[in-house]
Amino acid sequence: MKNTLLLLIFGLSLTSYSQDIEKMDKKELRIALKNSNVSKDSLVSINSDKEKELALLNQNLIASKDSIKAQKAKIGSLLLLKKQSDEKSKILTEKITMLKDSIVFFNSSIPFINTTIDFEKGTSVEDGCSCSFAESKQNYDKGETLYISDLGNNCTISINNKNIHLKNSTPDIIEEAKFSNNEYIVYIHKKKVIKSNDEYETTWFTAEMVVENKKNGKKIIINVYGSCGC
Repeated sequence: MKNTLLLLIFGLSLTSYSQDIEKMDKKELRIALKNSNVSKDSLVSINSDKEKELALLNQNLIASKDSIKAQKAKIGSLLLLKKQSDEKSKILTEKITMLKDSIVFFNSSIPFINTTIDFEKGTSVEDGCSCSFAESKQNYDKGETLYISDLGNNCTISINNKNIHLKNSTPDIIEEAKFSNNEYIVYIHKKKVIKSNDEYETTWFTAEMVVENKKNGKKIIINVYGSCGC
């Protein structure tokens, strides 16, 4: 009887202890589950943040790619413009070179009657009967003479800023004598009388002065005003 009672008491104690243990495990499980849910929420939040960061990085990457693409297009456009500019510059340089060559050829082939005779250096024209002509009546009145001859053997003309002396190559023709040297032939023709002064044996004319380059046959014709007299 006593043993049975002890066994009964031990069994009840064991049952109570098992229930306590069971209750304790459930509590711990609930805590663990709660903690697990918290961890899950935390992980979900972290994942969400990471996804946002990834999305933002992806957007930035796409923007960078678009920017790089735009920069490449801009660089390509600038390179094309530079190429076109270089081609135009090359063409312009070639044209300038051709123009300079043409000017050099023009200068060498056609004399420029753009200055007056420098009388300080003297001329080959002797005193006496002579003709002198200027670019206009105004220049003539100011003494800015381009051409002077002695109606005989000598002539002086201003060509390319220099006094050029020539000799008569047509001695039998005085009125329209042609004067020449190794480079040029010069003469006055188509004279039109403006007025005469018998007392001074002088006649004033408008005329044409012809200057010819003997090397290539090119010539220029200049309208002039002047006089012939003694």
